[in-house]
Amino acid sequence: MSSPDVLQSSEPRYGWLSKLVDSVFAATAIGAACWLLLSYAPFFGSAANELAMLLLEKLRFWIVGPIVGVAYAAYWQWRESRGAFPTARRHAQAMAIVRYVVAWMIAQYGFIKVVGIQFYLGLNWQDRPLDQLNGFMLAWYYFYRSRALVLTIAAVEISGSALLLFPRTTLLGAALLLPLMVNVTLTDYLYGILGPAPTALFLTAGLVYLVAPHRKRIAQLLFQSVSDVRDTTRSTWAVGRRVAVLLFAFLAAAVYVTPIGKKKVDTLLAGKWKVDRQTVNGRLLSPDSWKDDTTNSIWSNLYLEDGYFTVSSHPYLFDPARTRWGNYTYDAAQRSMTVTFPDSVAGRLSVDTLAGDRMAVHGVLNRDTVALSLTRVKPVKTYRMYWDW
Repeated sequence: MSSPDVLQSSEPRYGWLSKLVDSVFAATAIGAACWLLLSYAPFFGSAANELAMLLLEKLRFWIVGPIVGVAYAAYWQWRESRGAFPTARRHAQAMAIVRYVVAWMIAQYGFIKVVGIQFYLGLNWQDRPLDQLNGFMLAWYYFYRSRALVLTIAAVEISGSALLLFPRTTLLGAALLLPLMVNVTLTDYLYGILGPAPTALFLTAGLVYLVAPHRKRIAQLLFQSVSDVRDTTRSTWAVGRRVAVLLFAFLAAAVYVTPIGKKKVDTLLAGKWKVDRQTVNGRLLSPDSWKDDTTNSIWSNLYLEDGYFTVSSHPYLFDPARTRWGNYTYDAAQRSMTVTFPDSVAGRLSVDTLAGDRMAVHGVLNRDTVALSLTRVKPVKTYRMYWDW
């Protein structure tokens, strides 16, 4: 038997799909590495940095890498069909390339957290109202509030990346990093942080690629029953216990959205309403009178939500010091709203007109005759259910 025949018979067999996956991941990782190397251009002067910035704008390694990988997989298959080809070695090399590049990229994210570059909020961001922040700003603001959390994430990224650099600890490193990267990927896509989203997706997929060779061991560890314990998992009592646990968990939430635990709240009037016109005891209040008001009797904005009746005197921002909290119930049949405040102020308001986002009400609150013209400027965005019967 010739040496090539011996080599072929001793090597494990890799199908076309395996070659394709190895080639695409390795080629994409090499492209990502070239893209990362361009970020070091400032060390070589302004001219090199300008050239690097130009290449970064033009280089689409997410597209080039897979194309090169598909081409190499076809070449790999062709070479193997014609004779000896070190397939096992190429597979190991592809795994090593992905290990090193993924470790490099994730560790880099860890270090930029340590030096304080990532999650920095500009001063103008910090002064913007909450409803002006998009998903990207909200996510950055959340992490910016806790330096300890950021450093903890950085420690996981750096230590997990270090473990990826050694074949014996690759699985441990991937086990640390994969849940983190899944969370990062979901956050990027669902919060509209689309710039780094492809990178996060590649890193997550790269970690899955590194874990895949261990899938049988992982499945055996997670799902194999203990041999010395009698298997009673399929008994009626065992199934009932499991169903009961989930049922009790569900009931703990359902009690708040059924007539048993909570009265159905109004959703017809729910939203933020701007007070266009306010009349008290027949006297029309000036739109600017809120500036000198110290009793919170001037209403600029009205928040109707989840049964709460919240009045804000300040028209441009929600200032707790210039706010009154109360409760209300709405009888749609009578077109009547019952309002109560903690300081014993109570009364009833009648809804005169309700057309879309325009409403006019009048009534008596604490022996004062009140009339309001309102415009709904923001509806309630909620996913709460309610089961009525």
